[in-house]
Amino acid sequence: MLAVIVLGSALTVAYTARFLWGAFATVPGRPRTEVKPQGAVLVGIPALLGFLGLAFGLVATWLAPYLQPYVDAWPATLTTVYLGGWHGFSLALLLSVTSWALGAALFAARTWVEATQQRAPHVPSAQQAYRFVMGQLDRASLEITGALQRGSLPMTLGLIITILVLVPGGILLFGGVTWPDQIRLVDTPAQLAVALVLIPAAFAATRARRRMRAVLLVGVTGYGTALLFLLHGAPDLALTQTLVETVSLVVFILVLRRFTGRFPDDAPRFVRRWRALLGTLAGLTMAGLALTAATVRSTAPAGQGLYESAKEFGGGNNIVNVILVDTRAWDTMGELSVVLVAATGVASLIFVNSGNVDQALMVIRDTLQRRSVRQSPVRLDGSQRWLSSSVRPDRRSTIFEVVTRLIFHVMMIWSLYLLFSGHNHPGGGFAAGLMAGLALAVRYLAGSRRELMAAAPVMPGLLMGVGLFLSAGFGLASMLFGGAPLQSWVFDLDVPLLGAVHLVTSVIFDVGVYLVVIGLMLDLLRSLGARIDLQIEAGQSVQREESR
Repeated sequence: MLAVIVLGSALTVAYTARFLWGAFATVPGRPRTEVKPQGAVLVGIPALLGFLGLAFGLVATWLAPYLQPYVDAWPATLTTVYLGGWHGFSLALLLSVTSWALGAALFAARTWVEATQQRAPHVPSAQQAYRFVMGQLDRASLEITGALQRGSLPMTLGLIITILVLVPGGILLFGGVTWPDQIRLVDTPAQLAVALVLIPAAFAATRARRRMRAVLLVGVTGYGTALLFLLHGAPDLALTQTLVETVSLVVFILVLRRFTGRFPDDAPRFVRRWRALLGTLAGLTMAGLALTAATVRSTAPAGQGLYESAKEFGGGNNIVNVILVDTRAWDTMGELSVVLVAATGVASLIFVNSGNVDQALMVIRDTLQRRSVRQSPVRLDGSQRWLSSSVRPDRRSTIFEVVTRLIFHVMMIWSLYLLFSGHNHPGGGFAAGLMAGLALAVRYLAGSRRELMAAAPVMPGLLMGVGLFLSAGFGLASMLFGGAPLQSWVFDLDVPLLGAVHLVTSVIFDVGVYLVVIGLMLDLLRSLGARIDLQIEAGQSVQREESR
């Protein structure tokens, strides 16, 4: 290491002398560069700094007593240092002189050194080596991505689940984890009854060869999970799970119109058995993680005292809703942004050009114009019209229309109840928005896309934008009144005829969530419903033309 330091210092002396000589020396046969004289300030300041540095270096020994107090301020464990211009003949001085001499010799033999460098084999520079390594990494990542990410959903899921089984599953087997001494399978017989329905439904879903059957069986597992939430004393989670599962079924049904009725059953038997084994191992891994996680708890559960703090901090009895709109409102803000991005992505996959958006706007304007004119609920032929828009005779279901007319307004009123009561009872902006979205889905299923336009003649982006604006604006408003961002304010009012009213300002945030979820549902119905309707009708028109 000492030799490397001396050699590096010698090279520093050599290339510094080479630089100064090349910049300022007069070389025969080379035109001299005329340097314009600079001002006194530009030349004087560097000269003064250089002179002072040299002068203070020579008198550093005399200045040491004045600087010693700053040195003593450091911990005593550090090596004792002192300043001095001359330390006598020592190894350090010998090494310095050696570096100067070697550097001067290299500079004197610069012509020979340059010729030797040109004759020497080319050594890649550090920049070239870096680019080569990065290029190989890019190439390797491209090859790995091309081999593993082929656009196959089973393959992608298989890789994810395989890593889950190998890494956490391997730790469960060989990592020395602590397993519980005893396991309580059920708390009530009702949980066992639900499990007896869930397990066969899950097994049957993996065996289903028809898409609709598989979707319905998966829905059974979702509704069963909601029932387990309810039996565990979590009605808010049960309500949300039920609504989410219903929305998922609607979306699945809308999308399945573009697929064949059966799954492409072309996988070999070995592949099917491997998938079954992998799914079983993944289930066992998750069960093991759930069992061992409770045995290694080192601190008190985060839920302790949450009911009291929810009442004091958020002014509500519904712990789940208080967490969403008060305690962790920033997380909810991020989730709202994710919802906007997801809705935009779904719409962009369906509406692939601006003409489709213009067509949707035209339909909305047409619907608004027709609704501005009063129309009798009884047609000229004497038949009762149960929906706002006319339905094609081949798609009309009078029973469905009657049921839609009876339950739509009830569902909307219930969504408002869930919105405003969610701070103290099961509900909240998310569940209320899902309920309102399902009400719009019923209108769409009963009367197709024109009925959906009549029920909600507004663009989904407007609803989501206004909802996000309300949620973000609520955070800014609390700051204007001297509070923290997204801080809630609680008011207990005595309103005539209504009596005591418990008002929490976070309901404004919840209204924003409500509008964002409705906008998302409307976007899904417009994209996966109305747009696919147009695609199906266009395909049918082409088939009719070809048959002619």
